[in-house]
Amino acid sequence: MRASNPIFLVIYSLLWTSTANATEAIENCQNIKDPEHRLACYDRAVSKKQKRESSVKQAQPSSQSQHPPIQSLSANILSAKKRKRGEWELLLDNGQRWLQIDTDYIQLKAGQVVTIQAGAYAGYYLKVEGANRQVSVKRI
Repeated sequence: MRASNPIFLVIYSLLWTSTANATEAIENCQNIKDPEHRLACYDRAVSKKQKRESSVKQAQPSSQSQHPPIQSLSANILSAKKRKRGEWELLLDNGQRWLQIDTDYIQLKAGQVVTIQAGAYAGYYLKVEGANRQVSVKRI
């Protein structure tokens, strides 16, 4: 996500403000001598911090739109078409649609068996059965 994204800037500022206010509230609680009052102060500070964090989490956009995460799947290609810029758009026999997002060369056609696996950190890789190539893809 780019830093120029307005949603990112709002979320970041809310998180920073929330953390600064929570730290200040906890520091103020440390100065209270009476144990019962100090505990009540800590409870209020943590409660405010949790409310702020939950409101920030609700404001964050979902990284995985409506698709559940996939570890690995194998499927047959029902249709494979190249878009104007050369990337492949695939329809699999399980109804899923995938789009090539890198510029690596791969030859795809209907009827081929492909395996899609989650990457080590993020993203997905498509590999054609019997081939030594893989390309980056995303679900559409």
